[in-house]
Amino acid sequence: MPETPVLTIAAESAFLPVAVSFVKKICQGYGFSQKETTVLVLAAEEIFVYLNKLNPGTMISISCRSKPYLMELTLEFTAENFNLRAFNLTSSVDVEDESSLEELGLLIAGRMVDSFSINQTGGKIHMSLMKYMGYKEAAATGYTPGPMVSRTIDHPDPLEIRMVAGMIHESESMADLPFFFKTPLMVADMHEAGDLAALILKDRQNTIAGGLFWKSLNRNTAEILGPYIYGQTGASQMGEELVEKCLETIGKENFTGVICRHYGHDLPEQYFETIGTLSGKKIFFRQLQEDTGTCAWLHPSIAADIADRYERLFLPRNIIAPADDVRPLTPYTVISSEVNRAADTVVMHPLVLGQDVLETVAAHCLLFQSDGYQTVLFTLDLGNSAHAGWIPALTENGFTTALLVPYGGKGDLLTLAYHHPNRGGK
Repeated sequence: MPETPVLTIAAESAFLPVAVSFVKKICQGYGFSQKETTVLVLAAEEIFVYLNKLNPGTMISISCRSKPYLMELTLEFTAENFNLRAFNLTSSVDVEDESSLEELGLLIAGRMVDSFSINQTGGKIHMSLMKYMGYKEAAATGYTPGPMVSRTIDHPDPLEIRMVAGMIHESESMADLPFFFKTPLMVADMHEAGDLAALILKDRQNTIAGGLFWKSLNRNTAEILGPYIYGQTGASQMGEELVEKCLETIGKENFTGVICRHYGHDLPEQYFETIGTLSGKKIFFRQLQEDTGTCAWLHPSIAADIADRYERLFLPRNIIAPADDVRPLTPYTVISSEVNRAADTVVMHPLVLGQDVLETVAAHCLLFQSDGYQTVLFTLDLGNSAHAGWIPALTENGFTTALLVPYGGKGDLLTLAYHHPNRGGK
C-alpha cells in the first residue's frame, strides 16, 4: 500500500459511495478503530456532499496519511463561494434558513475532528482534517523510583518510554503538560513515529528515575519537554546533565534554537533566556546557531513593542509594515481553535482573513469567556505577510503581545493574550 494513497474523482452524487469507501478502507487498513474511522468517513462525506451541491462535477483529490497515533485526511479542490465560515467554533445553523441548513454538514465535519487546517488561494482550497487514535487513559502504576546506584543517560526503548511517560503523567498536572501525556501509549507511538525523541536516566539495575523529551516545531526550532526527575537526591545536577546531552544532540540536527515551555523543578534555567510568561510560567529559549536575520511582517500598532523585544534578544530583524490600503477579499473569517480544558486555555490560529475579522474575533472571545476559560491566546507567524492583517482586529479586541518565539513558524511566532476589559486577564 502506498504511504499516501490518493483518490481524484468528480464531486458527483454517483461517486459519493466511491469516496466514502476509499476513506473507510484506508482507515481500516491502517488499523484505526471503528469510532475514529467513522469520524473521518462522515467528515469526508459531508464536505463531498456540500461541494457537490455548490459546484457539481468539480474535481476533488482525497488523500490519507497515517502515523501510529494519527490519521490525516486531506482534500484539495477548486470551488467558488465555499463557505469555510462553518469551521469556526462560533458558527451555528439557522433552522429557518435553507441555505444555512446546507452548511450543517460542514459544521458537523469541523466539530468531529481533533484539529484541522485550511489554506485558500483564490478558489483553490487545501483542507486537512486530523483525528487521533483513540487511547484509554492509563491506569495508575504507583511506581516510585528508589535512589539509583549509579546513573547513565540513555535512549529508551518503547517500554521505557511508556514508563517515563507514565511517571510524568502521574506526578505532574495535566495543566502543565502537552495533551499527549494523558496517555503514555500515545507518547510511545509518537516516539515510534519519529515525532518525539527522548533521553532517560537509569542505572545498572534498570531503575528509571525520569528523563526528558523533545520534538521539532519546524525545521528551525525544537521544543524541549522536561527534564522530569523523581525520587533522587542531587536531581538538579541530573537535570543539567540531561539538558546538556539533549542540547548536544539537538545541535547536531541543525536547529537554530530551542524553546522550553513544559518542564519540572529541575530545569537549569541558567542554560536559557526568558522570552516571556504565559499563565504565570516562564518560557525559555536558547539560540544554538548564529541568527543571520529574517523579515518580520508587523502592523505599526505593535511594531515598536516587538522591535524592543528583538533588541533585547539581539535578533537581527527587518520589520516590514503591510500596505494600509489592502482589504480582505473574502467576506468571512475562519479561525482554528485549540482547546486545552485541563490547562483552562484556548489557543486560536488564523486560517482565513475575511472582512468580518473584527466581529469574528470578538465572537470567539465572548464564547471562550462565557465558557470560563481564563487564558485565551492568538498566534501569528511573522514570516507570513497575510498574518499582519489580523493585528488591528486583535488589538481592538483586547489582545496584547505576550510571547515571541524566534523561528517558531515560517518566521518568528508571536503569541498575543486576551485581556477582557471587565476582568483584567492573565
